[in-house]
Amino acid sequence: MDLHKRPITRLGRMATHFSMKQMDQSGTDLTHPEIQALRHIARQGGISQATLTQRLGVDKAAVTRVLKSLEDKGYVYRETDPEDKRVKRVYPCDKATVVKDEALSAEYQFYRWLLSE
Repeated sequence: MDLHKRPITRLGRMATHFSMKQMDQSGTDLTHPEIQALRHIARQGGISQATLTQRLGVDKAAVTRVLKSLEDKGYVYRETDPEDKRVKRVYPCDKATVVKDEALSAEYQFYRWLLSE
């Protein structure tokens, strides 16, 4: 690994840890993988499961498990693509947008703290 990337990787992990801690304190019932998936889904409603798999860098089974959990909790819903019946599209519910905004806010708060004097 490039030695110059290590501090950036650590900062990313610290930001994730901080935002997850903030989310836990707010009473969110989501795991880190669920929040990561929600970010992509909220950014691009109607994203295909295959695209989500690529963006998250995990296997199909992991995405299926995360989406099932998110669906059960009322954060997303899935529909079959009308043009290609083999494709499932994932859409955020209103509840997902609120959580995504909370997660981004927590992460921004960390970076503001990091860059403050």
